[in-house]
Amino acid sequence: VVRIGNGVMGEWHFNDYFSAAVGPSVDYVWWTSGNRLAVGVQIRVSLTLATVSASTSGRRYGLRLGVGNHTTFTDYDSPVAFDLHVGYEWY
Repeated sequence: VVRIGNGVMGEWHFNDYFSAAVGPSVDYVWWTSGNRLAVGVQIRVSLTLATVSASTSGRRYGLRLGVGNHTTFTDYDSPVAFDLHVGYEWY
């Protein structure tokens, strides 16, 4: 199974450290039995190790660690991908 996905996510920050995002996706899936478009959902949970807090300076900077899930729903199967994120946030 090969999958290319394109989606939009809405993200909520619970405080300077924790955030979560969820959103739909439209995926193109290549199967051995054929190709097709399918719908999916993406989910991400992140922890920001903030060096500067938004509550003190109005901005937030820090290393961001997260885990994500992308599930595609098809007639044949529902492939799931898990991934890890490492990045730097500047907000």
